[in-house]
Amino acid sequence: MVNWFCKNCSVAGYDCGPWDDEHQLFRRIKIFHHKHVGFQIGEPEPIKKLSEIEQVFTDYFNTHIDEWLHNVGARLKGPTKVCLLKDKSKWVNISWIF
Repeated sequence: MVNWFCKNCSVAGYDCGPWDDEHQLFRRIKIFHHKHVGFQIGEPEPIKKLSEIEQVFTDYFNTHIDEWLHNVGARLKGPTKVCLLKDKSKWVNISWIF
């Protein structure tokens, strides 16, 4: 078993792999990547771990991104077309129609 990868793949734009040369689909992978300069034996370098401050920011960002996108959309729509998250229950509860 030998692992292959494509460094800075010209199609993907990043390191792809590793692929085991004994895998049933490896022949197709090799044909696809054979002209790529970075196609070689080995494994790509692991992605470096985030520092503590980077991890805190990433977690905070991922937690709040939906709310931020909603606020941006609301501002772009303007005051007449805004459907705020806190008002969602008014739209879901249609009992006021009857």
